[in-house]
Amino acid sequence: MSKISVLIVTYNYGRFLAECIDSVMAQDCGEELEILVVDDGSTDDTPKVVANFPQVNYIRQEHRGVSAARNTALKRATGDYLAFLDADDYWKPEKLRLQMAYLKEHPECKIVFTAYENFLESSVSAQEEWVKRCCQFAEHDIACLPTALFHRSILNQCGLFSEDLERGEDSEWTYQIWLQKIPRAYMEEKLYLRRLHGKNLTGSGAKQCKEQRKQFQKDIVHKSIRAVRRNNMEKNGISVLIPAWNAQKFIVECIESVKKQKFTELPVEIIVVDDGSEDDTAELAKQAGAVVCKAEHRGAAASRNTAITMAQYSWLFFLDADDRLTEGAFEALYAPIQKDGSLSAVFSYARDFYDLPGRSTNAGEEGKVRTYSGCLPGCSLIRKEVFRKVGPFDLQLKTGETVAWQLKFRNTGLPSCRIEYVTLERRIHENNTGRRMRGQEQMDYARILREHLRQKKKGE
Repeated sequence: MSKISVLIVTYNYGRFLAECIDSVMAQDCGEELEILVVDDGSTDDTPKVVANFPQVNYIRQEHRGVSAARNTALKRATGDYLAFLDADDYWKPEKLRLQMAYLKEHPECKIVFTAYENFLESSVSAQEEWVKRCCQFAEHDIACLPTALFHRSILNQCGLFSEDLERGEDSEWTYQIWLQKIPRAYMEEKLYLRRLHGKNLTGSGAKQCKEQRKQFQKDIVHKSIRAVRRNNMEKNGISVLIPAWNAQKFIVECIESVKKQKFTELPVEIIVVDDGSEDDTAELAKQAGAVVCKAEHRGAAASRNTAITMAQYSWLFFLDADDRLTEGAFEALYAPIQKDGSLSAVFSYARDFYDLPGRSTNAGEEGKVRTYSGCLPGCSLIRKEVFRKVGPFDLQLKTGETVAWQLKFRNTGLPSCRIEYVTLERRIHENNTGRRMRGQEQMDYARILREHLRQKKKGE
């Protein structure tokens, strides 16, 4: 049995603290729990609230700020695993159990984040759209630290929190996870409940949220990007990212086509994000040698974004679970990069093959098949840092998200090239997205075209 230290920092949040602690006590993880509450000089009834929980280790200090309080908690914690929880928030009962199960199943992983859900305190009213604007920083951050469960060994690499930062200290610390190349994972289950209330939502809270975004962008993002360029944050290699939904019929062949590549210049990892499949896709992918992340069904765009955050290498290669690579695909795509290190992306071609009743095309057979240029998964090798400039895939698109992303990429003017080589064999079968969602596809592509024309007109 492992020991988990839950670290709760509080400052005048006595009215929320009991619910917060109760959510920890309700965890069904089956592990030994150590609960530490660090009171950062509260002047409310926090001590009385904590007194009702004899299991809690209560530490009171003078008011020095959240970073100093978190550092106190880290120094006093004795668990094998650590988790932060803000005193005004709470967890779902299964949070630690699901995270521990993932870490035990993937011992190479040292920290696992989850998705979270905002909710309004009952005494607060606000328009939904206003709430989204106020919380934009957190919802689009790389990872929300209080959702994490991590092995204490990473403290040797990341150290303590920066006490000289007035805000954004958790994001700065999270960026150290990237900078130190610590193996990490992201679960899309919403296991953390984040309360929006008077102090963090309305009035001065909204102003603070806006200031926090600006401060983060100035002091942390710019600092971290410079560090990335200086220290080559991601290891040089290729991360193959495969979103999969009910793809048990094809997933093994897809993965095997990657493993058969005779490419030795760089290491290659295979990551499969199982998008809520109801079949054996995840298990088959795992047996085939891929790293598998199981997520709620949210569509290909969300799965691709999740895969990006899991990737440890500097080059990303997207591949759909029902397709397969041609021989020599990686060699062909990487050759231009060896000649020109400034390239941000290399694009190639795809061709169809048929897997339909009464009609088939053998692997490698030219036949009367169409070829496509690089907007499809399987036809592009993209530098990971490009996504920090272009942004992630559009979650509002059910289809065509890769086309929309490539149009945005073109607008950046980043250096790229196209090779005259077919790297992808695209399977035509009865359940292709285009066949299942023809009407949705037409609407999505119309939306993509309108947005592209709008951006083009804006740039003229």
